[in-house]
Amino acid sequence: MKKLFLALVFIACLIPFTSYAKNSPVVVPQSSWIISGDTWAFTVPSADWVNINPPNPKIKAALVNPEKHNMVLFIKEEFVGTNSQYVLASMQSLKSAGAQFKSVKQVSLNGVNFTLVEALKENMRVWFWFNAKDGFGYGFSCGGVDVEAWHHDLCF
Repeated sequence: MKKLFLALVFIACLIPFTSYAKNSPVVVPQSSWIISGDTWAFTVPSADWVNINPPNPKIKAALVNPEKHNMVLFIKEEFVGTNSQYVLASMQSLKSAGAQFKSVKQVSLNGVNFTLVEALKENMRVWFWFNAKDGFGYGFSCGGVDVEAWHHDLCF
């Protein structure tokens, strides 16, 4: 099941962005937009974002920016095990989906340690931040078409 969710990032990025225009757009103020849930939050920069509204309850947020061809996906799923086990399982799922790893490193965001993975598949470059704690695994991804240089700036 986990393989399906991680592969979704690459699959969703391959869908033409114009198809997302059929979903209800999210009105984003000129300042940053905060997306949050019970134990998590992240911010997207001001831009034209469309909420995909995925039907799967493990996918807590899925947004695309049709103008910049960028996608953000956040997954929260039940996980029994250590952070290292979650990271390894996530990376195995990405590898099974055909991803090529460009870098893997530890980062700290607001005092929380994450494993940051940069991966390529076909013409897509995606960054994944993985963490597991308190019985849940968290996966945040951001990326888009590899030849478009602005994805790094939007994702970081």
